[in-house]
Amino acid sequence: MTDSIAFTGIRAFDGNRALTGVTVIIRDGIVTEITGAGRSPSIPPGTETIPGEGLTLLPGLIDSHVHVFSTEALQQNLVFGVTTVLDMFTNPQWAAQIKKEQARKEQTPKEQAPITGRADLFSAGILATAPGGHGTQFGLKIPTL
Repeated sequence: MTDSIAFTGIRAFDGNRALTGVTVIIRDGIVTEITGAGRSPSIPPGTETIPGEGLTLLPGLIDSHVHVFSTEALQQNLVFGVTTVLDMFTNPQWAAQIKKEQARKEQTPKEQAPITGRADLFSAGILATAPGGHGTQFGLKIPTL
């Protein structure tokens, strides 16, 4: 497995416009070079090269309002390009377990880190509501204000 990947001939969005024929080089998980069409990128020897003609490369998306109750939901988010989710209501114990797994992955040397195949989770934990308010209709034990 290589620590460098080059996506060549792709379409990339810079926040304002779509650029075509671009090469993006990623080293150790960090974008280190973006070369426009007609320019020669400096692709390091041993770099895995992925031809991307006709394809678009996007950064990981963030969904800032989800309700996640399973690792399968986190896996499904990743399938659709969402690499990070902000959960607004879930079981706090489950969320804490997922956070421990994420922290362990982040503290492990890259070559030994497990590939979880799921989006990263940030959670607000349990929601706060008024007696009889939103969320209580599901029969869940929810603290009220």
